[in-house]
Amino acid sequence: MKLEQVRPGVLRVTLHAVELGSLIAAARWAVDGGREELPAEARAQLQDLLRRYESELARLNRRASSSDGHRESGED
Repeated sequence: MKLEQVRPGVLRVTLHAVELGSLIAAARWAVDGGREELPAEARAQLQDLLRRYESELARLNRRASSSDGHRESGED
């Protein structure tokens, strides 16, 4: 794992896929199983993070498909 401060309040994180998977799994557990221990605001922040992760993962998968010659309809 590598952390770089791009500017105040903004970090660039470089992770191996397994490290990212561990963090995402922990976030999912906290949102799904940690309802009693996790404040509502923290749960909402983690839910938003997970939604953005899923969106970015889908974008990467679409990009990989189109670079393999499997363009999706509606994309330029």
